[in-house]
Amino acid sequence: MHRNFRKTTSKSGESGQSILLVVLVLGIVLLGAVAFSVDMGNMWFHRQSAQTAADAACTAGAMDLLVDATNGITTQGGFTATINTSFDCSATSIPPTSGATPCQYAALNGYNSSNSSPGNLVNVSFPSAVSGLPTTSASFPPAALAPVPFIRVDVLDRVQTYFSGLLSGAKFQPVRAFAVCGLVNANSPIPIIVLNPTASSALQVSGNPIISILGGANRSIQVNSNSPTAVSISGSGAVDLRCGGSSYTGSVLGVFGGPGTQTNASGNCPGTPIPSTFPPSTDTGFHPGATGAYQSPSSPISDPFARIAKPTCTTACPPVVPSDLTIGPTGNSCVKQNPNACTGLPCTSSNIQNGICFVSHNTHGCPDPGAATPPLPKNGCRLYTAGYYPNGITVDGGGGLNAVAVFDPGVYYLNGGLGLKQGSVVRPGTGTGDGSHGTVFYLTGSAQTCSGQTGLVCVGANSGKSGLDNFTTSAAQCPSGTPTDPKLGVPATLSGNVLLAPCTGTYGDPAGKVRGILFFADRATATGGGWGGGGGFLLAGSMYFHQCKADGTGTSCPLPPTGYNKVFELQGNSGSASYILGEIIADQLHMQGNPTINMALNPSAVYTVLKATLLR
Repeated sequence: MHRNFRKTTSKSGESGQSILLVVLVLGIVLLGAVAFSVDMGNMWFHRQSAQTAADAACTAGAMDLLVDATNGITTQGGFTATINTSFDCSATSIPPTSGATPCQYAALNGYNSSNSSPGNLVNVSFPSAVSGLPTTSASFPPAALAPVPFIRVDVLDRVQTYFSGLLSGAKFQPVRAFAVCGLVNANSPIPIIVLNPTASSALQVSGNPIISILGGANRSIQVNSNSPTAVSISGSGAVDLRCGGSSYTGSVLGVFGGPGTQTNASGNCPGTPIPSTFPPSTDTGFHPGATGAYQSPSSPISDPFARIAKPTCTTACPPVVPSDLTIGPTGNSCVKQNPNACTGLPCTSSNIQNGICFVSHNTHGCPDPGAATPPLPKNGCRLYTAGYYPNGITVDGGGGLNAVAVFDPGVYYLNGGLGLKQGSVVRPGTGTGDGSHGTVFYLTGSAQTCSGQTGLVCVGANSGKSGLDNFTTSAAQCPSGTPTDPKLGVPATLSGNVLLAPCTGTYGDPAGKVRGILFFADRATATGGGWGGGGGFLLAGSMYFHQCKADGTGTSCPLPPTGYNKVFELQGNSGSASYILGEIIADQLHMQGNPTINMALNPSAVYTVLKATLLR
């Protein structure tokens, strides 16, 4: 029997559906990849943009905190900063803050805090600390100097999604960025600083004065006043910065307020040393040099001496009698070792305090070669030593007393100021003193009057004129320092008044290389001071005339009209051989008359000022 077998095949009705499934899965994966690449790339771009905006807004806000701390202003930048408070930049915030500086800078970078959908929002806060940064660090200023040291800016950007929204259902994704800025202590070269935050003519140059700056920081002068007329240069005066700055090719006069421009006089630094006739008498106005400029606005610079405490010497520290001038066995001789070293009156502490301890030529650096006629010599020198002077110190050629004085090293607490009257000449003493190699005069109490000039330090019209031994200017160098910059052209010897600030100690240079503070005026009073006279002079050290808090810390300064009122004046006819080796820190600086002053600024970063910086 023959059987026939038939070969059959069966086909499913679902044939080809797996291919559709694979295509669908691949499509979804591809869509996800496109969504990831497009939307994630878009969010990364927005993240970078938000961070840029946060950094810019934060830095701008920190600069306003700097102005607040430096000038005592609490609303700089259109906002009030208070620890642990915050505000947002939306137009609906209460009070409206969209005009605040951080908000404006965020808006300039594309973040206007519309706070709509999708929109963005910028929030500004003032934390008391920054995570990861110890607030006790010496890098941060104390609260008294910077009441609000930190600012944080948070940017929330609601970014619209496209492909990924098809998968997640979310139309927007939040992108966040933040930045933290703050005020820090920074060592910096110090220019001449005029601290008053509001005064008109805070820097005033009138008459025929000429001030020439050599070296130092690239910003030689900073005027912190926000007045549109903070700087006034008139008459035939000149502010000459042609040889200023680290390269000696010109430097900057900066002013926070105005005027906005200054007419620049032509000419570059003529080479060094600076000629004694530079600039010519007809060369007036503002001289920036090849690389200098007049900058307005220019960020304020804080008081570099704010944390230096005032001297506390009182009646408990009377002037010390040097060991070589102790009273002899008869009680009427100045010395045991060298009876010829003194001029008749015993150099007791009381006599030193009263200005009637007289030493002869070359004793303790006395430059008067004339013969002495005791008991009130017309020759020889009055010797002063560090300590407390209840009636200040007045060097006066009247009344038959000699008007030549020498000051041994140390801190002089002058309750009644320092007056250099007619015919007076002052020089540094060569005694050991406190070992600081210089003097600091703390000036307090009532003012002195010299030839119409009044202040805690004043100099008469003919002070500094003398026929005495010249001062060897190499002695202005600190023992561990470098010689006076030869580019300044200081002569090898100099007649007239010479005073040297300490090299070491509380009021010396922190590096011990150059002279520190020479005049430290009581911060509690508005009484200023000045330097004039009719002869040349050399002042090696800084002049500090700032009215601030009475506790001596220099912090929490009251605003004008109750604070920042000390004026330091340079005036008179001091001649071309006049030099200041140091800085002037004053509430206001006025130059009048016909002085020609050559100044060499310290180029080293030795003092601390506040600076704004991005922290995180």
